[in-house]
Amino acid sequence: MKDAAQSLLSTGVIQLANIASGVLLARILLPDGRGELAAAMLWPTLVASLGVLGIHEAVTYHASRGTHANSVILCSGLVLAFVLSAVLMPLGAIAVELALTGYRPEVLAVARLYLLFIPLNFVGLIAIALFQGALRFGEWNLLRTLVHVTYTVLIVLFHVVGWSSIEAFAAAYILANLVLAVTALAIAASHGWIRPRRPVAARNIIAFGSRVHASAIVQILGERLDQIVISVLLSAASLGLYVVAITVARLITVPAATFATLVFPKVARAGDSVEQARILGRYLRATLATTLAGIVVVVLCADWILNTFFGPTFGNSAGLVQTLAVASFLLACKTVVSAGLKGMGELRAISYGEIAGLVVSAVSLAFLLPALGVIGAAIAAILGQAASLAVLVNGLPRSFGPGAFALLRPTADETAGFAKVFLAVGLWLRKR
Repeated sequence: MKDAAQSLLSTGVIQLANIASGVLLARILLPDGRGELAAAMLWPTLVASLGVLGIHEAVTYHASRGTHANSVILCSGLVLAFVLSAVLMPLGAIAVELALTGYRPEVLAVARLYLLFIPLNFVGLIAIALFQGALRFGEWNLLRTLVHVTYTVLIVLFHVVGWSSIEAFAAAYILANLVLAVTALAIAASHGWIRPRRPVAARNIIAFGSRVHASAIVQILGERLDQIVISVLLSAASLGLYVVAITVARLITVPAATFATLVFPKVARAGDSVEQARILGRYLRATLATTLAGIVVVVLCADWILNTFFGPTFGNSAGLVQTLAVASFLLACKTVVSAGLKGMGELRAISYGEIAGLVVSAVSLAFLLPALGVIGAAIAAILGQAASLAVLVNGLPRSFGPGAFALLRPTADETAGFAKVFLAVGLWLRKR
């Protein structure tokens, strides 16, 4: 589990950076400003996520499989990235104009500026995906950490010099993505992966990526649907409160997000279904153990976290955080299961699961948001994640045979390890 430990450390740094940036933005901008920044960044990010066609995941898959040389895969991916960016940026401009008509002109101007995020994000995604697929987890962890740390540092610098506006903070994230893209390409060049090559892997990348992305589109819409609807139907302050609540609740998904990035390439490289089941089961059990511990902490400490770190203007959102923590627990489990199925190439099961989640979320939002406001959106998120996870788990036996309960059965070493942890905690509590 060396890779997992190293990646967990990196994910911890990422989350600390995200918490720091979230706290700073919330305290500087307050709910209204935080909601406006979220709305301005939401739509270009959504267009990029929907239009990337899974090319970064295809890069990881083909690099782990060794179907082409890494230099060929990188060249092909970058060509596709620039072609897609040329198409998506005009589409993003149209989406921004339509979606943000009810916001201040300054917010619309920030959203237009933030369209530069699309090509920079694509370059960074593809480069990082190549390191992940090549199982170079040290460099991969460095790169995926870089953008979040850089963004936090830039927020601090901009605030110190008096550039405390949604325009400045949106520009800071664009600059952070530029730093990531340049650094990633420089490291790739040091490995000899940047050479003049014909993009002969482009067809393979599109073939796998489009299959993956069919389900990813539904997943993205399912996970962003609540924020999309809130940004259109409710106030900027409501969106600001919801975004902060998600920031806190999603802390419990940190281990799962890390495990999923390891599960995908390792399962893809595994030689047979028995090995695939062993890998997925080990990481799924680790996800359950760490996430259950995290949800207890977040639920008990939600009020203290909000008041201490984000300020009293967000202190009345504890109930929202606690509700979203349940949705985050379900999301954590779903993320790892989905990564395992993706590594096996079982994309149909993922699609069915994401479609089920999106449908349930949409129907739930239609009834719950008008009646309960942002709490209704959080309940809809729980229902959508539960439906999606249920369909994914139901697809596991058909995929490779061991069944969901077999995946959850701990090994003797894991049982002994958990026993030692519980014993240590019990002794500590007794001494207290």
